[in-house]
Amino acid sequence: MNIVFITDHPVPSGMAPSNRLLALATGINEMKNEVNILIINPTEKTGFVINKKTEGTYKGVHYNYLSRSTVIPTNFFKKILIFFTGLLHLYPELMRISMFSKIDAIIMLHTWSIYPLLLYPFVKKRKIVYLHERNEYPFLLRKKNIIRKIDYLVYKKVILKLFDGMIVITENLKNYYSTFVSRKARSIVIPITVESDRFSKNKKDEHKYIAYCGYLGGNKDGVYNLIESFAKICQEFNEYKLVLIGDSKNKNEIAYLHGLTEKLGIKEKVIFTGKIKRDDIPPLLDKAEVLALARPDTIQSKGGFPTKLGEYLSTGNPVVVTKVGDIPYYLKDGVNAYLADPDDNDNFALKLKAAIENKEQSSLIGQKGKELANNVFSCRVQGYKITAFIEQLKKECFL
Repeated sequence: MNIVFITDHPVPSGMAPSNRLLALATGINEMKNEVNILIINPTEKTGFVINKKTEGTYKGVHYNYLSRSTVIPTNFFKKILIFFTGLLHLYPELMRISMFSKIDAIIMLHTWSIYPLLLYPFVKKRKIVYLHERNEYPFLLRKKNIIRKIDYLVYKKVILKLFDGMIVITENLKNYYSTFVSRKARSIVIPITVESDRFSKNKKDEHKYIAYCGYLGGNKDGVYNLIESFAKICQEFNEYKLVLIGDSKNKNEIAYLHGLTEKLGIKEKVIFTGKIKRDDIPPLLDKAEVLALARPDTIQSKGGFPTKLGEYLSTGNPVVVTKVGDIPYYLKDGVNAYLADPDDNDNFALKLKAAIENKEQSSLIGQKGKELANNVFSCRVQGYKITAFIEQLKKECFL
């Protein structure tokens, strides 16, 4: 089959959304499908450009920045111009891709209404399966201004009914979106998906540390909770440090985290790496003694499923994570991970302590977690499921 992803996520290097996109795309590609990723907008900020190529290939998946630039302009009028540049190149690029092989499915990751709406006539005329991938509740992405409020309303009432199917990351999201999509639409839950071969290739570091990887802004992933939990065991395990891999767009939030470590008296024990290139992350996770994720119990946690958890498990290292969302459906405490109660720093600290103290048990738990990543969260496994899902939708929609 010939399958196209349309997105605004950076490729090939980015954070969790990019990692999920690439895992899905490579998994589908491994099922002998042709896969293209079209990035409509530039994704890189001036002064810190990681993705420089506007076109390339990642593990057999071709990607193309339709804006003909990866860098977001600082000038307002240039931003408008590059916006239309991306839109103008969308149809010609889709025609080029379909020149030798008919496009079977388009998977839309954009939530701005204009993109899926403009594409709808194209997919209907050519009998292309039209899918929407979501891994969060849509209202979490909408700021409180009038344009975004109107767009969100259009998205819920009109846009979601255009799709033949939904690819969602949790059961909660499946239930949520079922109230907005058309009656004929089908949904499939594709949980966290990981390229396991990127991990578990590096020996442990001589320096012992607990690691977290992700966005450091706000407390979406419970970074505040993690720092406070680490402070509770810091004196007992004096040789350990906490490594926070990632950054925030808001420097005040990073300053707050630094202030929190100072307030707790662990400033010298916490390492902030700043923004790290995608290929440099696996070694940092592989060499950690423990990998931690203290997600609080929020609406976002109930609907989402952290991609980094699949990466954590793929290392074979023991993972300490909170029991939120769909996580307890897959992970069992003391079997393939250490599960802590959300928003309970004392309990999370106890789980960190158990992971450090019980080396033999932690090793077994880490290996069971790796088996789960390889057998359930593997991009190949999920790629097979998506391929079968598209084949079924083709029969239901067009035969």
